[in-house]
Amino acid sequence: MGGYLSVAYSEKYPERVERLILLSPAGVPDDQKLDVEGRLKEASMSYRVVIGLVRKLYDKGVTPAAFLRTLPERRGRTMVENYIERRLPAITCPDERKNLSEYLYTNAALPGSGEDCLNKLLKPTAFGINPLVYRIPSLKVKHVSFIYGQNDWMDPSAGVQAKELCDMRRIEGNDDIPEVQVYGVRDAGHLLMLENWKEFNNAVIMSAGKEHRLPRHASKPFKVAESLSSDFFSPPRWGSKEEEVSVSS
Repeated sequence: MGGYLSVAYSEKYPERVERLILLSPAGVPDDQKLDVEGRLKEASMSYRVVIGLVRKLYDKGVTPAAFLRTLPERRGRTMVENYIERRLPAITCPDERKNLSEYLYTNAALPGSGEDCLNKLLKPTAFGINPLVYRIPSLKVKHVSFIYGQNDWMDPSAGVQAKELCDMRRIEGNDDIPEVQVYGVRDAGHLLMLENWKEFNNAVIMSAGKEHRLPRHASKPFKVAESLSSDFFSPPRWGSKEEEVSVSS
């Protein structure tokens, strides 16, 4: 949600933002073009029941952290530890796993704050109520960078679409449009700063316009040139309707 709020901040205070770096941000794509609702209707009954329940809880402001706070501490800590084991196998140091588990559990167990605005900004499927893909081209910030993990569950093609929209308007002569770059960090998912921190750090340095300061042997992230034609990224959860039609034909 930090990326979503950062775009909103940049909209209101562009003079305070020199470069905007978005790390696997939520709320970028337009779910109307992905036909999410139509696909959910085609899912199994049990899946639709679960999704329906999650949506009702989400609309009432029940977040994963809020659910965790209802559990006994031992049960809650076990859930967090299992989450780290499943989602972050790249972290093998016992002390690092222990400290990360403590950090995540403590943050979730404390009284809620920012999580209370989740259902005001994002839909239950993590799509933006007001998608960022159409807002980024209107920013008065000169440089915007997206950084995704290679196996990210956030859809990198949304960042690429924002780049294409900006590039198109710049070609048309609109010089005030942001220059957008999209980077991919190898062997990482949504928590890319933990799963491949070295390449992630280099991606941030490049996004800050300091690529010339990197050593020659530095592991640089993948950089999207024009479109997402490369097979670098794992397939997204939701492909566009246009893509499916072209594939089937």
